[in-house]
Amino acid sequence: MTPRRIACWPGLSLLIGSCLTVVAAQAAGVRCDTNGSVVVSPADGAEFVFRPAFVAVHAAATSPPVSVKLRHPVYNLAGVKQAGRTVSDVFAMGEVITLEAPAVEHRGGAVHWRFEHPGCALDAEVIIPPDGAEPRIRATLTARQAGMWTFAYAGAPAARLEEVVELFQPLVWSCRRMPTESFLVSDDICSIPGCLVETPRGTVGVLADPAQVPFEMPVASRRRLHVDHIVPRSKGGSDDLGNLQVLCRACNLGKSNRDDTDFRG
Repeated sequence: MTPRRIACWPGLSLLIGSCLTVVAAQAAGVRCDTNGSVVVSPADGAEFVFRPAFVAVHAAATSPPVSVKLRHPVYNLAGVKQAGRTVSDVFAMGEVITLEAPAVEHRGGAVHWRFEHPGCALDAEVIIPPDGAEPRIRATLTARQAGMWTFAYAGAPAARLEEVVELFQPLVWSCRRMPTESFLVSDDICSIPGCLVETPRGTVGVLADPAQVPFEMPVASRRRLHVDHIVPRSKGGSDDLGNLQVLCRACNLGKSNRDDTDFRG
């Protein structure tokens, strides 16, 4: 079957044919195991294993993007329209395909992963710089079935929530809320496309290549920040500083005057 061009959902937060940077605080060494896993060793002796694993989502039909207004909790995000219903969880938008146990080849100073699936093939190159800099993963998916495709790296080290000291990811950083689903995130909310997790063992994360998804500071001129009244003025709230908080535009509009949640922590 002839491979088909990849199509993706507009604004989808998973990374398409992208280059990722694997980071670890105070890294002292990076090596690759025989199974293709990348092992990052900080100076304190701990090890963080980044496995060769990706996840892809495939839907046979094109799904138009729509606005999603959630009430519990209050979110104003993006989703897609499928079969007359609005879907906001990316993993509910199609078939979820787990790609693991690739063919591993060491070639040209890099490690190559080749994942095979009846619906797609994924080629990834793991570049381990000789100077100890952060390793990079460049991946490309070739679709063998028509439809909408997206994929993301899924082999980063896992951590139990009770172990987490600090966590950066969209919505948690901007709104101090744990997402209840794998939401689509617009760049109004996600200024840094990636995730950083600090545990007692150290800080690790996976970030998109800034050349593909440039970082932008969430300033008012670009991010449309709003000053929100925690208790809405229409319900007796005052303009005192104690009743004010800074929210992104999407969260403030979604909150409107129906919610008095204090997101300041």
